[in-house]
Amino acid sequence: KIGDQDFLNKIVVDSATNRLGFFVEVSSSTVEQIRIQDGALVPTSDNDIDLGTSTLEFKDAYFDGTVTTDGLTVSSTTNLDGAIQVDNTITVGVDDTGYDVKFFGDTASAYMLWDTSTDDLVLAGAAGIDLAGDLDVDGTTNLDVVDIDGAVDMASTLAVAGVLTGASLDISGDIDVDGTT
Repeated sequence: KIGDQDFLNKIVVDSATNRLGFFVEVSSSTVEQIRIQDGALVPTSDNDIDLGTSTLEFKDAYFDGTVTTDGLTVSSTTNLDGAIQVDNTITVGVDDTGYDVKFFGDTASAYMLWDTSTDDLVLAGAAGIDLAGDLDVDGTTNLDVVDIDGAVDMASTLAVAGVLTGASLDISGDIDVDGTT
């Protein structure tokens, strides 16, 4: 045993269990707080011991294995270089106070950006959309060029605004307007 005069604060070498026990005084009693045993530094009570404080922090930590935690707060820039798998919802910001989110592709200057200044999803550079399912647009769609490789089914009125001068309409199939071809 190594300790103070009344052994309320002490280190005990336990040869029966092959471990070191670290005790401190808590409310005038000696309480074991931490044990060092074969391959482990172990607290003696669940959810009781802090590693560092808000003013006295450890500098760096190195782990070679799995780190399991109930919660994680990161208050500085973080660089994650390995693959990350998220098995639940990712939320960025809070409602009415968001943050830009940017995903880069393999092509230079190609990226997808959720731009909070306009609340728009921006595909920049060579980034595009490849949809395997349906697309449902509930607003006006402005398209510079339309190239349709399959059938077109219109369930509403086709309106052409403006005057077609010097333009041509090339139709290589049937057009069905109100059931008449």
